[in-house]
Amino acid sequence: MFGINKVEDLHFIFFGYQQGAHLNNEVGDELTTFFSNFEDYVNKHFESKNDVDWSRLIRFYSDSDKHSLELFSNLYTMYYSLNFKN
Repeated sequence: MFGINKVEDLHFIFFGYQQGAHLNNEVGDELTTFFSNFEDYVNKHFESKNDVDWSRLIRFYSDSDKHSLELFSNLYTMYYSLNFKN
């Protein structure tokens, strides 16, 4: 019913969750830092000369909605493995 079909859908879900966390004084600052660092990682990965939103860069480099989700998954996995190894 409420499927995620493209990277922009993910972006809206993450943004909404982040805003809700801030309103409830939960882990909002940690989420902001996490996604800010992820955005920096995506910009560096694509060698962007400007600070561009991660979902826009992924959309630019993908050729379909499905590919945008695959590209997000790959980038997120690489980012996570580089920054959160145990």
